[in-house]
Amino acid sequence: MGMQLHLGMNPDDFYSTGFEGDEVQIGDQLRDASFATGSNTSGFSALAGGFINSGGGVSSFGISSNFWTSSVQGGGSWARVIDNGVPDAIFRYFYDSRRGQSVRCMLNEEEVLNEAGSPCDDGDAYTYNDAWDAAGTGCFGTSAVAEDGSGSCVGETSVNYHGYDYLLVEIGDQCWFRENLQSLQFSNGDTIPNFIGPGWSNGYWVGLANAGPAVTAYAANSENLSAFGALYNGTAVDDSRGLCPSGWH
Repeated sequence: MGMQLHLGMNPDDFYSTGFEGDEVQIGDQLRDASFATGSNTSGFSALAGGFINSGGGVSSFGISSNFWTSSVQGGGSWARVIDNGVPDAIFRYFYDSRRGQSVRCMLNEEEVLNEAGSPCDDGDAYTYNDAWDAAGTGCFGTSAVAEDGSGSCVGETSVNYHGYDYLLVEIGDQCWFRENLQSLQFSNGDTIPNFIGPGWSNGYWVGLANAGPAVTAYAANSENLSAFGALYNGTAVDDSRGLCPSGWH
């Protein structure tokens, strides 16, 4: 929700089903320039990696970006879709967990522990009037001399996760991966049941997705995995081992 608010979307539309946010061209802001001439002013760089339906069929490659959210209900989860059909908006819909879709990771927002504005000590002798910030998670003082600030990614430009360096982007007060997750492992190193390689069939995905957590790439093509990221079923997203690095979700 924080990203949509930062990009100008009406809060009343956050949980509406269907296409919303076209008045601020939120879909255009999120799409990579290679995806239907997106402006990518957010830096999110969404790619049209398509999806796998619950019957195992691949669909919408080059047409849509399909992302799971962390909102899970019963045998399905809510998702966000950016589609060529309505390029300026984003779509919210509830899908069967057997569907294969992209995942993005976001740094966890720290728990509020201190009253905003109350005195603290930031440990820097060159600041004064130290106080807790609005979130109550950081102690900051007024610098005695000018200095550069740090954003939500605390100066980091990438995160290495399971041997791959993911680029980061700051959107508002949140730190996001700048590209889709492509790991075939849970955060603890356990392998996610997967199929990448020749011999793709709709039935293979159905069997894999029905059995539990599952991941593949569009049409099980390894080049699509590296270019567009992996497609995970909802069961993998909801697994307690987590898809994102520790401290991310």
